[in-house]
Amino acid sequence: SIGSRTSADPGTSVFGGDVVVSGSIYSNTIPKVLMVHLTSTFTYNSSGANEMQTIPFNNVLQNTFGADAFDTGTYTFTAPEEGYYNINVSAYQQSMNAATQYQLWISSSCDYAQNNGGIAFVNYTIAGSSELSDKMHRVDRVAHLSGSDEVKITFRNIGAAESGTTIHSGLHLTYLTINKL
Repeated sequence: SIGSRTSADPGTSVFGGDVVVSGSIYSNTIPKVLMVHLTSTFTYNSSGANEMQTIPFNNVLQNTFGADAFDTGTYTFTAPEEGYYNINVSAYQQSMNAATQYQLWISSSCDYAQNNGGIAFVNYTIAGSSELSDKMHRVDRVAHLSGSDEVKITFRNIGAAESGTTIHSGLHLTYLTINKL
């Protein structure tokens, strides 16, 4: 408002035409971001083929969405408001067995989710025993979420029951990041 330029209570400016800036414009808006990791290595054991299991992301490194946005007990992000979100997940798999395929999914309760709640997934098909070494899985997706839509990361094998494959807990190997755009 008029006269607030040097005061402790700055006002708002409204422009009705073009604005030209010679210098910098700054925003004090804090970006909305969630960064989570695993506290310990996750061992995937299934009783049968095609069993989806939620990866237990429970170590919150940063959360500017607010305390209610991520549940470390259910490993679920709940969108606090409608908008577009960039979802990025990386999972470092070790100790593979002989399943035919492995899949890493971004699962959601949003209205356009498909099979298994999937809005994106990556598939790894093992070609032979030499391909049972460590594997980095990555999935990225820009998703439109309504307020209260949920997102979680799931993992599954296809082809046989599984015992002993692990998702490594290294901070820079296995992580989930969500940013509001």
